[in-house]
Amino acid sequence: MKKFFDWKLLILPVLAVVMTMIAWPSLPEIIPTHFNVQGIADNTGPKASIWIFPAALFLIPAIMAISPKIDPRRHNYVKFKKSYRVIMAVTEIFLFLMYGWVLGQIYGISAVSGEYLPPVMTGLLFLILGNVMPKIKQNYLVGVKTIWSYDDPDNWNKTQRFGGYCFCLVGVLLLLSCFVPLAMRAAVILSLILIAALLPLGYSWLLFRKKDKENKHAGN
Repeated sequence: MKKFFDWKLLILPVLAVVMTMIAWPSLPEIIPTHFNVQGIADNTGPKASIWIFPAALFLIPAIMAISPKIDPRRHNYVKFKKSYRVIMAVTEIFLFLMYGWVLGQIYGISAVSGEYLPPVMTGLLFLILGNVMPKIKQNYLVGVKTIWSYDDPDNWNKTQRFGGYCFCLVGVLLLLSCFVPLAMRAAVILSLILIAALLPLGYSWLLFRKKDKENKHAGN
């Protein structure tokens, strides 16, 4: 199963550790730990909180290495190996860029406005994930997971395909939400993410209900 692990994913975590060690002496004792949709810090914590990002970046390669070994559907990973690597790499890059932005905010460097960061970053993430989602086979880690699709490969495949369409559409709408007034933007972003999560679940349930009715009619 080692073939599923991509050693290049360790580059960004190591780089994040180096960045943190360089920044550590000059970090203020209290740093921002959360930013609202306007890019304004709305929560703070001790400077040790900054290590959450490097830790999270190391966690992704660890999950990538372990999951194909312990997942009950581990035999399916070989069927979507490339998509699996894309999902892990994109998530890693997303977190690293967010970490770089947070460090920039701490030091007063604003290369990218916090007003546009959430919709742009999240929109791009959804677009990429939406494109690879239809290729994901049954597993317990990635993809749209429902109780109705775990034991039905047809339900799973159709749900992933539909989920991919939903993610791509929501990704575009998230990018366009940059033009929504700031007062409404947080609600719009959260609503779009909720839609992307719930629509595939509902679709999977409808597929299950349809097949269940067909089986009952066939049995009569």
